Amino acid sequence: MSIVDSAGPGNNAQSGIRTRNLVIPNNLSSELELTGQQNCIQLFFHYSGIEGKDLAIDPGRISDVSQIYCNDKLLSSRGRMHPYESGAFRPQLAILPADLVKPENQIRIHVCSQGDYPIQLMDPIRIGSVQSVINERTIRESVAFAFLAFYFLASLQHLWLGLRRKKERYHLPFSAFLLVVSAYWFVAETYSRDMLFGDEVLWHRKTEYILLFLIVPLFLLFLSRFSTDRTGPVAVAAMGVSLLLSIVALVSNIQIVRICGWIWQFGFLAVSPYLAFLAYRQLLRPFPYSRWLTAAVLILLVSAIHDILVSLSIIHSIRISSYSLAILVVGLILLLGDQLVQATNRSERLLSHATRLNLEMLKKNIQPHFLANSLNSAMELVHEDPHRAERLLLALVEELQSTVELSKQALCPLETEIQLCRNHVEVMSLRMEKSLRLEVYGKTDTEVPPLILLTIVENGITHGFRNRQEGLFRINVHTYEGETFIAIENNGDPTASQETSEHDVRTNKRSRTGGTGTEYVKSRLEELCPGQWQLDQEARPEGFVVFLRYRIPHR
Repeated sequence: MSIVDSAGPGNNAQSGIRTRNLVIPNNLSSELELTGQQNCIQLFFHYSGIEGKDLAIDPGRISDVSQIYCNDKLLSSRGRMHPYESGAFRPQLAILPADLVKPENQIRIHVCSQGDYPIQLMDPIRIGSVQSVINERTIRESVAFAFLAFYFLASLQHLWLGLRRKKERYHLPFSAFLLVVSAYWFVAETYSRDMLFGDEVLWHRKTEYILLFLIVPLFLLFLSRFSTDRTGPVAVAAMGVSLLLSIVALVSNIQIVRICGWIWQFGFLAVSPYLAFLAYRQLLRPFPYSRWLTAAVLILLVSAIHDILVSLSIIHSIRISSYSLAILVVGLILLLGDQLVQATNRSERLLSHATRLNLEMLKKNIQPHFLANSLNSAMELVHEDPHRAERLLLALVEELQSTVELSKQALCPLETEIQLCRNHVEVMSLRMEKSLRLEVYGKTDTEVPPLILLTIVENGITHGFRNRQEGLFRINVHTYEGETFIAIENNGDPTASQETSEHDVRTNKRSRTGGTGTEYVKSRLEELCPGQWQLDQEARPEGFVVFLRYRIPHR
């Protein structure tokens, strides 16, 4: 690309002309060593077009006042020189109608500066058919908004996590970091920003600088808390400097804002070793993605230094930190999401283990009382009715053997559990000198968490038949689409059941609202069918019924 430049007020392409080739994008004011209050340059290049096909030019971000010509026809402009109005970095699209397109087209971009902004071309210039250029802009805008939405939603998620998970203190600074990144992404990377700022170029530049100032200290706050679980003094100092620069930039003109930008750049270079140190510390952490996090931070560090050198015109290249920042943010979100999943899995395993220990303690609380009461009854019957005492002891031994065996299992056949209930009904009939029966309806070819039906039958016997010599239990079983429905009915005294079943059968403790027996049933169901069970009890005129519904997850 050839360029014609001139320096000084009123200069133009006809006087003091210097022509040279130039790599775009570039800071042309620095590259051409332009001095003075007013400077203007013109970029010339030729493009082979197809007659009858329209032509579009997307110059990218240009500073300051710009005009785009094709075949000496003005197609687009941003800002003006008289009176001066900046058009720095405002997006524009120049379209040459099809009837003006020639086989050889001369394109001229005229850029001027009043001294407030350097003459810069931040992006590669794109030329082609209107459809292709607009499609490319649409794709870039869609991708930019996709990242923006991703950053914003992730920010809300980590804000919620930070408020809910008090011990993981890094979520809040990471949420603030993502929120600032999403705002910066909108201001710096989207064409739609022009709808918000319009001609307010100064406020656009201030907003972009202030958001840029805040990104690094927030990232330092997150990384220091994530690495050491505390806020490092370097991160606090960086935040203080950034807030000071932001306040100064907010109330100052563009020259002071640019000076703040230079201070921030040198400050970033100063804290780069600390960033590299925090990145290195990740290698010492025992989680699987530590190397990836270290690599991502170092890549962002290198790309940011690269962009600073580009802005200082030390090297000439496109800016790449936005891309590396996107990669880092996406990687961090995935990493923290994986950590959350692992923490949830660990919590579930610990909860399951704690539930199992609780069940074992419950069983140890239940069995000694029941065994002692049953043995006392047998001892009393030895002299009164030896035959009945023998039947009681045999039934008791069979029940205890079954109980011990079933307590070691996660699930047992429903038929086995029902047989255990039959044994218990027999034991209690002999022990209490009552006539109790158990009837079963429905198919029993399913599984059940062990000992829960036994506990329910126990409560029914103890609390429903204290003043009755005969009793009947009915167990109705029904399965439908993987769910099991069981109703355990008895014809005991419903008033007694309603009032006294607040106490556990074997421990004489409160049961229905939190006692050992009912807690055992609920714990078993929650352990084996988490969130997929229901337990209801109802007193009826003819007795008492317990409704049980559960779905055993696939294993």
